[in-house]
Amino acid sequence: MHPIPRIATVLAGLLLASACAVTPDEPLEQARIGNVGVVDAIDGNFVLPVDAQGRINGADRAAALRTLADFGSPATTRARIAGAPPAARTELVRLLADAGVPPGHVSFGDDPAASAPASGGVRILLQRFEVTPPACAGWPDIQKNYVENGPLLPLGCVTNRNLQLMVEDPRDLVIGRTLGPADGAREAGAVARYQADKVKPFISTTATGGRGATLSKQ
Repeated sequence: MHPIPRIATVLAGLLLASACAVTPDEPLEQARIGNVGVVDAIDGNFVLPVDAQGRINGADRAAALRTLADFGSPATTRARIAGAPPAARTELVRLLADAGVPPGHVSFGDDPAASAPASGGVRILLQRFEVTPPACAGWPDIQKNYVENGPLLPLGCVTNRNLQLMVEDPRDLVIGRTLGPADGAREAGAVARYQADKVKPFISTTATGGRGATLSKQ
């Protein structure tokens, strides 16, 4: 065999081996995991004394309001109450509403996870969700791990980060909300107005631009 082809073959083998040995700055799977963000469930509970008539004294009420405030984000907090006598339910919902917890986020139940305290009163279990959005790579890193037909990391990461920062309740990233009752009359009325060409226009302010163009701001 001629020495030159032999040398060329050896060099090609060395280049191929070195190319296969290159380790990317960040493994593809790790990069994708970091591209998603994390949603954590934050749980807590406390006992609230309630008498047989369903009344809560002033000191206990103030303490409960402080506990709820310290738990954080009352608008996205859900409360499950165990051991509540029927006479106390209205007052408990009012207490939670005063703390900023929507009445629709309050439920009552005596399942084992929400067992009532042995000393009396009621146990209030709290839960809210907290999102930690991904820390996206910079544009200079756009070519990192570009080894297959997956999404480009900065683009997919920015989409996830924007969604997680804009969502009203991080719980929505885990489970959807139950639809409210339908209003058939309202929906039928909208169809009837559309068919009669009587749809109400959007409220807008207009300004005339150059060359007769009309600019609309809605």
